[in-house]
Amino acid sequence: MNRGTSQALFAALAMLVTTAAVGADGVAERATYIVALGDPPLAAHAAARLRGAGLSAQDEKTAVRGALVSADGDAYLHRLDAARGNVLDMASRQVGRALAPRQIYRYAANGVALELSADEAQRVATLPGVAAVRRERVLHVQTDAGPAWIGANTLWNGQAGAIAATKGEGTVIGVVDTGINPTHPSFAAAGGDGYTATNPRGHFYGLCTSAQAQCNAKLIGIYDFTTEGTHGVDSVGHGSHTAGIAAGNAIADSLQGHTVALPRNVSGVAPHANDRGDDPDAQPSELRRADRGIAAGPGGSALHTDPVLHGRGGGDAPAGLRQA
Repeated sequence: MNRGTSQALFAALAMLVTTAAVGADGVAERATYIVALGDPPLAAHAAARLRGAGLSAQDEKTAVRGALVSADGDAYLHRLDAARGNVLDMASRQVGRALAPRQIYRYAANGVALELSADEAQRVATLPGVAAVRRERVLHVQTDAGPAWIGANTLWNGQAGAIAATKGEGTVIGVVDTGINPTHPSFAAAGGDGYTATNPRGHFYGLCTSAQAQCNAKLIGIYDFTTEGTHGVDSVGHGSHTAGIAAGNAIADSLQGHTVALPRNVSGVAPHANDRGDDPDAQPSELRRADRGIAAGPGGSALHTDPVLHGRGGGDAPAGLRQA
């Protein structure tokens, strides 16, 4: 991840200019704003230090994971913390009150989520060290097309240019959506094509570490940041749908009509990849999930996920998320 890529994680974070809404008490109403800071996040910093070393893509990914939990990585996080503290001090003076971040991002993105009025957001955007400010957006669940529509089969059989044939083996995909159905055959350890998943991280994440959720060698982590009490189990269906599009097993199923059932062979884009499901509560929390998805795992052993997908639509994905 280079600096341009990390800045793309805050895509469209141009300053939002609006007329400040005023409440009945005459005080400007506040909303949550994502404040992107100028320094690259840890993942981009680690990748930049390895650029030009002549490593293969897989070796570079492995090296970046190691760099994230190195002494240099730890020192860089302290540098980001200090710089963020300076910006928050300046921002507090600029708006005339103490600002406490709702969320802090250091790994996949570098920034904070703050409660600000529109006028305060404009003033914060002018401060040194601030790259951009954007008001949060509430996005709603939508859907997407399947692997056949995008030609995933050419990647599976090695016909996608210079890329070796792959179905996602060894890749962990984090999905930020409405949760996941851990008992669905799309997320079972063994797929219908005879492939049996292995856990590339060697341990589980989130609720699965304490047996509060059901995981296996394919579905290696579940997080729940809501107050629904579902323990990350998908109560809507959309999160499972999105996770299935990304990395659902190859299975035989049928489309049930009124008078007939149409047999179908279905598969995710990367059916041999591993899944990790997240159920967030709001957009700053969603970016936090993406940020923690890049962060080192328990004991600093490995990255949680490779790509982090955001399964809600209605416009630009939250900064730091790749919209599915």
